[in-house]
Amino acid sequence: MVRNPCSSVHRNQSSGDTYQQCSADQKPGEEQSKPYICPTCGKGFHKPNLLSKHKVIHRQDKPYECQECGKSFVQLLRLKRHQKTHSGERPFYCEECGGTFTRLASLQRHQRIHTGEKPYSCAYCAQDFTESGSLRRHERTERPHKCPECDKGFIRTCAGLCECSLHYFPLPE
Repeated sequence: MVRNPCSSVHRNQSSGDTYQQCSADQKPGEEQSKPYICPTCGKGFHKPNLLSKHKVIHRQDKPYECQECGKSFVQLLRLKRHQKTHSGERPFYCEECGGTFTRLASLQRHQRIHTGEKPYSCAYCAQDFTESGSLRRHERTERPHKCPECDKGFIRTCAGLCECSLHYFPLPE
């Protein structure tokens, strides 16, 4: 049996979150990896405090309630963003087609339809995407690193442990 090659997997004692500092987890061209992974949705963060802040969205209690429709939110900022849907406030305007948006980020994402820009690329198959969320969804399905024992695929080379028969396999050199 080969020892797990990725010895940089750690567990935060206070939060229980796992993270890794494995260079194999880093995508080509990416300056800094995102070793702090949300256990609920798989989204990665490069700082533990950003992961903690993110995890709030998965909470069951949502103390901020919209007085218009009763929808609840875990963050006040998200409630305020939602309230713009009731007020009709749409200050961001697309010069190309006349579309209006409640947020600058929404306008910028929309404008990629007109420009054809796809700034997010899959590190495994080089497919391009207009939105980071689409890339994340796609990369969760890409499993290019195969276990030589059973051919099970893994997202990262440092996965190392094959759950089907509990054997480890070495990283490619």
